[in-house]
Amino acid sequence: MNKKRFSKKTFAFLLSAMLAFHTVTAGAVVGDENADTKQSTATEMTENTTATENTTEEEATNSTSGGTVGEAVDSTGVVQLSNEKAVEQAIYPESKEEIMGHKRILSKGNYEMYLKEETLSILIRDKRTGVIMESTVQDNDGKSNAAWQGFMQSGIAIELQEDVNTQQPKLDLINSGAEIDVTVGTDGFVAKIVYPKQQISLELQVTFNDDGSFVAKIPDDSIVEESEKSKIGNIYVYPFLGYTYLGERKGYMLVPDGNGALINLEDKEG
Repeated sequence: MNKKRFSKKTFAFLLSAMLAFHTVTAGAVVGDENADTKQSTATEMTENTTATENTTEEEATNSTSGGTVGEAVDSTGVVQLSNEKAVEQAIYPESKEEIMGHKRILSKGNYEMYLKEETLSILIRDKRTGVIMESTVQDNDGKSNAAWQGFMQSGIAIELQEDVNTQQPKLDLINSGAEIDVTVGTDGFVAKIVYPKQQISLELQVTFNDDGSFVAKIPDDSIVEESEKSKIGNIYVYPFLGYTYLGERKGYMLVPDGNGALINLEDKEG
């Protein structure tokens, strides 16, 4: 078998989940119809999660849910979450075996890690406040196509380079037929990912730390490309880590890319 490695690239992503969580007022909302705007980042997020104190009646946000409280149905028939429900859904005061389809796999210090094996989506829960940080976008706004939904809900996605094709198709973990084998250890988990059709495989190694941070690596020697027609162009590792609703929480996101950038969570568009 002729195995070709994706050389000269070692993908080591420090995806820090160190959260400065404080008490959150459950049910608090922001009096603005644009407060549900989502901001995503695949980087470290530090936020002060104290919610606003005044509760006002809100129009439904563009998020789907299987629940019934604080929901409405728009003209397309898509169930929408209210801002109040969205905040409530981000807080789990009691430890659970499963949250939003993610099973608890590790508990360290003041934090718990939950994993959804079929998509490699991760949740980090702060035991002190019950607040969770998500790594993928689980909500369905009813407007995104299947390809985009698959990308947002996958912890890993690869972009292909195929022959002379100028477009680079993305392979997520939902629509690509990827085969995933997860092994959970005392410090994290290892996921072997195989794309049979493209004859591509790789390994994701995630280490969970006592301070709530985790490190995700794709070792260079784990990447195998057996086909001459399909090669890896890019790899996306938790591109939506830390996504949140602008205006619902105080604080900021740090983007350590280049000179770096701070993204304030306050919604200034409303």
